Amino acid sequence: MVGKPARLKTRAAPKTTPIMKLYVDDVRTPPPGWVVARTVKEAIAVLDAGGVDEVSLDYFIGDGEGGTFLPVAHHIAAMTRSHRPKKIHFHTASSAGAARLASVLGQ
Repeated sequence: MVGKPARLKTRAAPKTTPIMKLYVDDVRTPPPGWVVARTVKEAIAVLDAGGVDEVSLDYFIGDGEGGTFLPVAHHIAAMTRSHRPKKIHFHTASSAGAARLASVLGQ
């Protein structure tokens, strides 16, 4: 008598988070392949969702909003090393702003 075929146990593939490049700027168009965040709140939400491997930060938030993206730098600095973006760039026109961002991020 032929028995039923044995069931193979399979494991689900591990969940992977897509690698993302995040461009934080209220005005500029991001380079191809980058996801843009126009506000501090958007940037932090994307970072918290995970999978951001590289980030490029502007400093000033313009168009009457006032303020800076410095809170995003503070948020990145507070992230665990395993969740923090591996590469961080600054594309701001403000050298003083870039220095403040770098200081917060320990660069």
